[in-house]
Amino acid sequence: MYEGIDPGISHRAVRILFKYDGEHMEVVDQQPIDMVAFPSDSIDVENVSGIWHEVQDAQGAVLYRRVIHPPLANHIEVPTGDDEHPLAYRPAEGASQLLTIIVPDFPEARSLVLFERRPDVSLGARDIPTPSRPPSPRVIGRIELGGRRSGE
Repeated sequence: MYEGIDPGISHRAVRILFKYDGEHMEVVDQQPIDMVAFPSDSIDVENVSGIWHEVQDAQGAVLYRRVIHPPLANHIEVPTGDDEHPLAYRPAEGASQLLTIIVPDFPEARSLVLFERRPDVSLGARDIPTPSRPPSPRVIGRIELGGRRSGE
């Protein structure tokens, strides 16, 4: 045991490596590791936009939630030929990406679910963008912890 580490915190985690090609997500590797995972973000995501993952128990109750930087942005930077705006982004067709997620290894954990909710922005007074209520989150991937993929 390391000095200064709270013995009540789990020092076991699971590292999961995904391959994502824009439409399909596949688990490449899943390993138990000795480390402390980042703390959970708020379980309430009523007005959160972006991408997050949840560890859920057998009944679908959220045990852990972490909002992450959008790793699944499948775009590349390209030159435009315009001196004022020399670069632009365009979809990267056929490109795949790897995503690593580390979550606590809870005994009651049964699945890891990845969600995405894009902000819905409408124009308000004076054409100033104002966020409206975010749409419902979309499941972009689900795996059963232990390596089996579920039918999402």
